[in-house]
Amino acid sequence: MTYYNLKTLTGRALGAALLLSVPGVVSADHSDIVVQPSPALEQWQQETSTDLNRALKRRAPFEQRINNAIVQVAFSAGEDGRPDTIEVLDGNGNWAAKRAAKRAVSTLDDLDDVPVANAQNVQFLANIIFADNERTRDRLEQRLIELEVDRLASAGPERTYIALRN
Repeated sequence: MTYYNLKTLTGRALGAALLLSVPGVVSADHSDIVVQPSPALEQWQQETSTDLNRALKRRAPFEQRINNAIVQVAFSAGEDGRPDTIEVLDGNGNWAAKRAAKRAVSTLDDLDDVPVANAQNVQFLANIIFADNERTRDRLEQRLIELEVDRLASAGPERTYIALRN
C-alpha cells in the first residue's frame, strides 16, 4: 500500500501540502509554532488536497520504483489558475517519486481561487509522502514535521508557502 499524505505540525493528516503566510508564532527553539488558517482557506486547502490525492492515486500505480520518500514540489499559480513554474526541491525521493509528484501537481486547477489577497503572487509547496507501510509513513511524517518547523522558523521566503490538508 502506498501513502500519499503528510502531517501538519499538529499531526493532522494531509494529502499534500501547500503553505501560505498565515499568522504564526515561532519561539527561539522552534517548539512553539502555531499556524491557523482562516475557515475559508482551510476549506480551500481541504478541497485542493483532495484533488491532489486523487491525482496521486491515479498516477502512482503506473510509476515503477517509487521509493519511500518525502517529495517537496514548489509551484505558483499561472494566469489560467493551473500550476506554473513547477520544481522539485532538493531532498528525498528517486526520479520515479519526483516524477509522480510533479505530474500530480500539474493536474491541479483553480489555484487562483485560493481565498487570499493577491492570489496571483502566492507560492505553493506540495509535501508528498510515499510509503509502502504505516511504520515507514509514521517515520517520514515525523521527518516532514521537522522540515516544516525549520521552514516556518526560517527568515526566508519559503516560510510564506500555502499548505493543504485533508
